[in-house]
Amino acid sequence: MRPIKTGSVDNLNITVTATSTSLGVLMRTAGSTTAIFDGNTVVIMPEDGDIRIAYENAPTATKGFLISSGSPYEVEMVDLESLNLIRTSGDVAVSLFLSKEIN
Repeated sequence: MRPIKTGSVDNLNITVTATSTSLGVLMRTAGSTTAIFDGNTVVIMPEDGDIRIAYENAPTATKGFLISSGSPYEVEMVDLESLNLIRTSGDVAVSLFLSKEIN
């Protein structure tokens, strides 16, 4: 795997709020860009609070897969527009690491 260069480092630092939002939208909003991620792995790291995720469904503050603050979670081969995130309480800063497998 190698890191992916993005148009702006801003889209690697997102804010997850009380509204279930796709990872793709969060990245484009944070980076003020319409760029499409062409990698195949994303590491999601909540920095200052817990979040929940769901694929092709809308998580709630109490339902969905929990990712605890400070715990990295790797997602491979997923459509970023179908991966939805929500905070459990208080807006959460989340860092992302993007990579792509090299054959």
